[in-house]
Amino acid sequence: MIWKTKVSLEEIPLAQNQVFRLEIEELESLEATIDELFLELEETGDESLLEDLCPYFGCVWPSARALTQYLGMQDIEKDGAVRIIEVGCGLGVPSLLLANTLRFSKIVATDFHPEVPKFLKRNIERNRISKERFEYRELNWRDPPPDIGKFGVVIGSDILYEKSHPSDVADALVRLVKPSGRIIIADPMRPYLQLFVDEMKARGYSAKPLVFQVPNPPAPLKETLVFNFEKMT
Repeated sequence: MIWKTKVSLEEIPLAQNQVFRLEIEELESLEATIDELFLELEETGDESLLEDLCPYFGCVWPSARALTQYLGMQDIEKDGAVRIIEVGCGLGVPSLLLANTLRFSKIVATDFHPEVPKFLKRNIERNRISKERFEYRELNWRDPPPDIGKFGVVIGSDILYEKSHPSDVADALVRLVKPSGRIIIADPMRPYLQLFVDEMKARGYSAKPLVFQVPNPPAPLKETLVFNFEKMT
C-alpha cells in the first residue's frame, strides 16, 4: 500500500526560552492508514500481520514531545561523550533532538517496524542531521543482539501499552544500560505504568516523575510523566 504522509512542524520548548524546531514527515492519518492496511491484509488472507505492521509509529505522540523537552533541558554530556539508545523510536523525535544538539555523543535509534527506517531517512535528510551522530538499528527489545552492548543513557516513550510490557520492558532496559547509566522513560499514564515502576524498583532502580503538559492535537494539552531511573545505592 502507499503510505500517505504530510510534513508537520514540531516546536519543542527547551531551557532558557529556547525552542527546538523539526520538520517531521508523518502519516497523514493514522486511523485511515490502519483501516487501509487492514483491508489489504484481509484481501491477502493474512490479517494476523496487522498487529506486527500496525503503523502506530507514524505520528508524534505526546510522550515523545515530553521526552524531547526533558532531554533538551539536560546536560547529557556533562561528563563527556555517552552512548545513547532510543527503544521503540518510531519517528525518533527525541533522538533527532539529541543528534542535532549534542557535540560528541552518538545516538542509536531502534525499532522493529519495517517502515520506520524509511521515515527516519527522510526526516534525517529534511532536518540535515549528521549521520556521524545518528544510527538506526532494527531491534526486538525482547531479544537484543549481543553485539549491541551497553549504553550510558537509555530512552523510550509510550512503550507500556500491553499487559506483558512492565516486566518485559524492565528486563530489556536493564540489559541495555550500563551499571552507572540511567533510563529515561516518558509515559502518558497508561494503566501499566505503576506496574512498570514497581518492576524497575525490584531491579534496583528508582525515579521521581516530572509532569509535562505537552501538545496533543487536536485535543487539549496532554499530561505526561517523565522518569529518570538510576540505580539505587
